[in-house]
Amino acid sequence: MSGIFGWMTAITRRLFLSGAASSGVTAAIGTSKVVAADEQSGPSLTAMYDKEADARATFAQHFTKPHAEALVSALQPLLLMEPLKNEAGRAVSPLGISRLGGAPDLAKDQTWPLRDVPANVEEVAKIGGNNHSAHIVETLSQAIPYQYFGQIDLADVAARIPPSQSGLPGTGRLLFFYDLLAGAWQIDLGASCRVVFDETAASELETKTVPEILKTLAAKYRAEVEKSNKKYGLSAEDAGPIVTPHVAPARPIRLTRRVRVPAVNAIEFERNAALKKLRADEDASELYDQMFDEQFGYNHQTHLKQQVLGS
Repeated sequence: MSGIFGWMTAITRRLFLSGAASSGVTAAIGTSKVVAADEQSGPSLTAMYDKEADARATFAQHFTKPHAEALVSALQPLLLMEPLKNEAGRAVSPLGISRLGGAPDLAKDQTWPLRDVPANVEEVAKIGGNNHSAHIVETLSQAIPYQYFGQIDLADVAARIPPSQSGLPGTGRLLFFYDLLAGAWQIDLGASCRVVFDETAASELETKTVPEILKTLAAKYRAEVEKSNKKYGLSAEDAGPIVTPHVAPARPIRLTRRVRVPAVNAIEFERNAALKKLRADEDASELYDQMFDEQFGYNHQTHLKQQVLGS
């Protein structure tokens, strides 16, 4: 597992594919195996699959046996996030469930994590540059609550990926917080975020109230954006909704298990000799890139923005 919080950064750019792939023909390893689009059956060649059996059948169709076996052995379980709604189509959010945005569910005696004032405020501000230094100094000079990203119900994770595979506890919750206002400039990255492991029973939880300072900063941010939009003649319709980095709407989620091969820049890939050998094969390497373009391409309809576990 290369990172628990990779679900916030699994956004990739669409790559340009030319040659056989763009003409409806998918080239496989070397010149011994080329499958025309109208001859393909089963799931298309992508980096992610519903089941291991789907991946195995697809790899066998496109790759030579050694490379197909290497890909199957490298499959990793991961969890996708999907909106959780009731039969009426409304979002539901019982205490303690997996959720993005909103406010954290914590024990009644627990408080919203606070980011301390760092000792090197001026030094951090210089990293941000002249365009941001004043804002950074103003922000870091106050002990401001971290912005809340979301929470993951670990029992929900364990029901889909056993703790022996995920390396995570089978009960409790992980809650994620980050200093979105100035955290990117912090020298001490550990001071920029908090991950809270909480085992409080759901019956003893409460959804915390968003701190007033975050509401105030959000209102100030919206006013500044509206002022800027007015200055440049942008209507509310043209500018779109104003999203602040302080408070996000609550979005309950359900976790769905999938399997995926590792990205070429992942630790799992670097440690896998068979995959590195596949990468050295020009045709196989092109297909490997094609799998990720199909799954995570910038404009592709299956473009995925969040995932839990996996690289």
